[in-house]
Amino acid sequence: MGFIHCDNQSVAEMAAKTLLEHDFAAYAYVSAYSRYYWSEQRRQYFKEVMKLNGCTCHCFDGTGLATSGAEKSAQLGSWLSALPKPCGLLAANDHTAMLVLSVAAREGIKVPDELSVLGVDDDEDVCVSTIPPLSSIYCDFHRGGMLAGEMICKILDGRHDKELSDTYSAVSVTIRQSIRRNCKYPPSIRLALEAIRLRATEGISAADIIPLIGGSRRSAERKFRAAVGHGILEEILNVRFEKVKKLLTTPILLKAMSDQTGFSSANNLQRMFKAKFGMTLTDYRKQLQKPQ
Repeated sequence: MGFIHCDNQSVAEMAAKTLLEHDFAAYAYVSAYSRYYWSEQRRQYFKEVMKLNGCTCHCFDGTGLATSGAEKSAQLGSWLSALPKPCGLLAANDHTAMLVLSVAAREGIKVPDELSVLGVDDDEDVCVSTIPPLSSIYCDFHRGGMLAGEMICKILDGRHDKELSDTYSAVSVTIRQSIRRNCKYPPSIRLALEAIRLRATEGISAADIIPLIGGSRRSAERKFRAAVGHGILEEILNVRFEKVKKLLTTPILLKAMSDQTGFSSANNLQRMFKAKFGMTLTDYRKQLQKPQ
């Protein structure tokens, strides 16, 4: 028998790092709608990381949330309403987060101003269909599939004498509107950041963003840098590189990767990636594939 697990500690640590950046008044966790071991592990690890950072984690037992009808949903609504605001909340997975967003809307809780919600799996079909679009942690499912294939071969070949187990980890966070990192910024900067988030991989340049901020190129750059801490082009590249790191967990070819992330060519992508991270794309991919 063999098992492939997600490293739920890496999920909890990435979630905590993301939410702690915002210095919320409170932090919370909603477990999955059944008692899955991975949901309980994420809850426990998330609580531990928050405790290490001097923060309390409020927890809600989501068991039955998807199947028990109005009663459980009402309990969640009351619990969400009672949380200190603003609150950063981790849901066990994207489907649980979707239910949280639905209940929050019914209770009149403003997302992300009062409640910021983070899911797990980065299931794009779910994340872009919620209101607002859901921020989520992407795990290395491709590596999980590779490990499963290798394990099956070992079992079929009889190349093991004990129960097999292996893990894959959280890789990155896709920030969408359920966590608005830019809520503290002036309206024009918020508009620019949202446009960059949505269009960075389309090959846009700083010149495409400057009209959203207003003024001359120099004044727009100055306003953006003063608010965000770095320039417009650097923000565009940051969003592109996050997509690159996600694609590096798959067997995608370099040319296709550059096309999908807004770089002018594969060579340009390679050069800029090495300048940013101090290693080649190949070396970074190998690092991701190392045993956990």
